[in-house]
Amino acid sequence: EVTVTINPKAMTVSSSGYTGYYDAAAHGITVTVTEPTSGYTVKYGTVEGTYDQTTSPTQTEAGTLTVYYQVTADNYTTETGSATVTVNAKQTQTITAENVTAAYGDTGKSVSAITDGDGTLSYAVTSGDAVTVDASSGALTIAKAGTATVTVTASETATYAEATKDVTVTIDKAEITITADDKSGKYGEDIAELTYQVGGDYKTGDELGVTLNTTATKTSDVGEYPI
Repeated sequence: EVTVTINPKAMTVSSSGYTGYYDAAAHGITVTVTEPTSGYTVKYGTVEGTYDQTTSPTQTEAGTLTVYYQVTADNYTTETGSATVTVNAKQTQTITAENVTAAYGDTGKSVSAITDGDGTLSYAVTSGDAVTVDASSGALTIAKAGTATVTVTASETATYAEATKDVTVTIDKAEITITADDKSGKYGEDIAELTYQVGGDYKTGDELGVTLNTTATKTSDVGEYPI
């Protein structure tokens, strides 16, 4: 009498987990069976020794999950193992930008910002109407004296969460320069009309509603009189 023993064949099984940053997707493990090529069953669980799920449990929010698996097939040894799913919270990126002060009439002003992450910066006026801003460069166009808030946004990326920073833009009133023209005349003649320039723009007194204010008259004594 001869006893013949047929031992089950060993399986060839591998598994891989997941490590990445939060992206709102559900992530599980992958179990790959290369021997046998068919006829096997894979079950999963979150407790070692308990395999009650037909698909891999998943992790969506930041955290760590260990997934256990069991592979069975006729004429093969049962294989078990585990792999880990790690979802990291996205890193915080910080935007650095200074408030801007300028005067009405200035050009070449901009909001200068940098981020310590890898997000793309964009710019938008979120309150006030003193300026407009180029969305991609932060270049300012001054519209009037006053204030405005420019919000700088660093976009969300694979590893960094979105970030924002408010920048206050203050536009001061421009200084007005007035240059008056000296006048001269002869005794007995009418006094010449006052003329002057405002900020380099030539205006007469009548155009701006300004009148000559002096104690001199055409019958005054010869001399100098303040305007």
